[in-house]
Amino acid sequence: MASLPGSASDARWDRIQDLFSRALDLPERQREPFVIQECADDPGLAQEVLSLLACDMGTGTGPLTNALGNAIDETTRDRRKAIVGQKIGAYRITGVLGYGGTGTVYLGERADDQYLGKVAIKLVDSAAVHPELGIRFRAERQILANLNHPNIARLIDAGETEDARPYLVMEYVEGKTADVYCDQQRLPIQQRLELFLQVCGAVQYAHQNLVVHRDLKPANVLVTADGTPKLLDFGIAKLLDAGDVVAAQALTRMNDRLLTPEYAAPEQILGQAVTTASDVYALGTVLYELLTGTRPFVVPSSTTQLELERLICINDPPRPSAAIKRAIEHPMKGAIGVHDIAAARDVSAERLVRRLGGDLDAICMRALRKEPQHRYSSVEQLADDVRRYLASEPVSARQGNWFYYSKRFVRKHAFGVSAAAAFVLFVLAFAIVMSVQAQRIAAERDRAT
Repeated sequence: MASLPGSASDARWDRIQDLFSRALDLPERQREPFVIQECADDPGLAQEVLSLLACDMGTGTGPLTNALGNAIDETTRDRRKAIVGQKIGAYRITGVLGYGGTGTVYLGERADDQYLGKVAIKLVDSAAVHPELGIRFRAERQILANLNHPNIARLIDAGETEDARPYLVMEYVEGKTADVYCDQQRLPIQQRLELFLQVCGAVQYAHQNLVVHRDLKPANVLVTADGTPKLLDFGIAKLLDAGDVVAAQALTRMNDRLLTPEYAAPEQILGQAVTTASDVYALGTVLYELLTGTRPFVVPSSTTQLELERLICINDPPRPSAAIKRAIEHPMKGAIGVHDIAAARDVSAERLVRRLGGDLDAICMRALRKEPQHRYSSVEQLADDVRRYLASEPVSARQGNWFYYSKRFVRKHAFGVSAAAAFVLFVLAFAIVMSVQAQRIAAERDRAT
């Protein structure tokens, strides 16, 4: 197997590029602490990276360093492109699909024609420089190998390059993210909920195999042309029964900064223990966005850790119906119009407010409770409430009184209730008529006597 670009001779340059790229993915105020922490063993390296970041923000010392910062960004893209056409194991790289802080995902195909379909190849970046990434990536490989579900992207192969960079070969999913797919297809609320139930089934399956996803969001759910959702990226998942304590600790440390704040549960923001309840919360944010076209929270890029904790861990998001109603009454400049959001759900904005009010509000807000113990106890319980809503049955998220349950009963059994009501009215009318006639007969008898 040919060695990929990035040998030990230019390891320092590789590390600078890697740190620069990863820091750019973070909010501005988190970049310096991140670089200092990563370069604790080399303060000089930290200064180099920080100076390049300053240049990227336009606060650098001069055109030379500014040009160097641009060169690093360009070189990083060039290095990814340079891999295109090369072989990794039995697969040939044919394109770049995407990249993040820990790795790059390439489009590939089987080089020996034994597998004719396209594949997605995830290659870790600079694993030799960051051994913990290699540990985490090998854990991901084992996680995916144990998952076999029609709504989870399938692991096909795995291995390491000659320069010890681990890679995964996964099923290539050609589709659109869940939110984009639903909007482009103008799916009404009911069909969005049915798609959401399939996602819940995949997550519940993972939980039954002792795996927590930890980064559920619409971007990690691709929907194929036939409407099948595929759950992606268990790369920051945490094994609940990890036997290797050292590896588990490494996983936790690395994953703490890889979450997506808008979809992260309060306990993730606070660095506390992550459980299946964290995925319940994330599913609540996914459901919220599928229903309303907006997120429960909007996190600006300049948000500090303290501001993030206050936003996610203290403030309550508006109920879905309230979010739409507020958008109607106070449209935000530059935001997607509420009438466009409603049109993508095949209803008017006013009708969307009424549709979301009540049960769907209650389901979302229970999944988004701050305290894990007050959310749904499992993904299956969340899915059951969605099914009850679709079946016009009372949902457990509402502490309903007799009027609520009566209304749900009437809605579900409308024909039977209508027929029974008509029969009762008929009996009452018949009884009234007979009573009137009896009184008339009695009156006539009295007059005759």
